[in-house]
Amino acid sequence: MQSFKTLKDANARTPKFIFTPTWENYRDLWLRSTPENGATIAFFLLAALVILFCLLLFARYIPVRSSVVYAIVGLGFVGLLWAIPRLVDTAKFYD
Repeated sequence: MQSFKTLKDANARTPKFIFTPTWENYRDLWLRSTPENGATIAFFLLAALVILFCLLLFARYIPVRSSVVYAIVGLGFVGLLWAIPRLVDTAKFYD
């Protein structure tokens, strides 16, 4: 939410929860802050999510105990959540 605030609103002594986001702030967030290799990152993240969901859907048919498949998928989701900030430099979004 800080990305939509003006610099004065973001650095106010008391937090401002009601503010007027400007068109410039929206444009900065959505158009100028995308990484150069964003399409590649999005493709591989989407592919990983599809693989994890397919593992969940077909866990019954995989010749391994379902709890093992669920544990692997859970670790996969944790790994994705851990990897996203390393793939996309999120610190640039909030400068």
